Amino acid sequence: MKTLLLFLLVHATAHPPQFTRSAVQGETILLHLTQSQCSGTIAAFGRTYVCRPDDSIVVGVDFLTQPGSFTVAVDNAPIGTITVSARSYRTRHLKLRACTLALDTCTALKKRQAQERQRILTALASGPIIYTDQFPAGIEFRNPLEQSRPTGLFGDRRFFGKSPSWHRGVDLSASIGTPVATASYGAVVLSDDFLLEGTTVIIYHGSGVYTLYLHLSKSHVQQGQTVNSGDIIGLSGDTGSMGQSHLHFGVNINGAVVDPIAFIEQFNRSLHTED
Repeated sequence: MKTLLLFLLVHATAHPPQFTRSAVQGETILLHLTQSQCSGTIAAFGRTYVCRPDDSIVVGVDFLTQPGSFTVAVDNAPIGTITVSARSYRTRHLKLRACTLALDTCTALKKRQAQERQRILTALASGPIIYTDQFPAGIEFRNPLEQSRPTGLFGDRRFFGKSPSWHRGVDLSASIGTPVATASYGAVVLSDDFLLEGTTVIIYHGSGVYTLYLHLSKSHVQQGQTVNSGDIIGLSGDTGSMGQSHLHFGVNINGAVVDPIAFIEQFNRSLHTED
């Protein structure tokens, strides 16, 4: 009998109950794991994750993820399931500045756009390389323009002439020259000018989390520089493809594009709650 009870105890400890979570496309989930789980290879949505100092991982549900159930696994052993439901996105027809309308027909500009897009994608995977120290845990995120209102919603399907594009962030109203603050503590992985995105800053916050700030009139930071939450990283503007002054604010988690406003709310709330 004692042998049987010991076997059942060991078996239950080795295989803790699996969790179930639900989310809509573009949401963020912060999962609290055990130290043992954090020592293994954690995978979800075809991506791998590294635990934060508090034994949690930040999981982004990409805004174009197909609805369904997805397994979270450690060393290929399931530990939970995330069920994703669909989200409604708007369709909008917009106009670009004349100089960028030529992208539909000009091979040279298309080539430049593709090269610049690749630079941005490279930056969105370079955080652990540029900044190898551990970011402090428990620091909240904030809106980079606290007094601003959204003028362009996350996930909109936009048509510029005949060319469709998904809006991978939120547009925040701001006149030219409005100070833009970093959303949290981090390290700058990109600060440069681009054809469509204009003056752009990307900041890495650890755990696969990046924030993006587009169409700035001026950047105050350089690649490799560390910033504290609330530091002014640049000034809003109208550079790039869009003619109206605003800040495009985005969040990318381990390659997943998520709703930046919802991310701030969900991440900060998760800091003070347990799964």
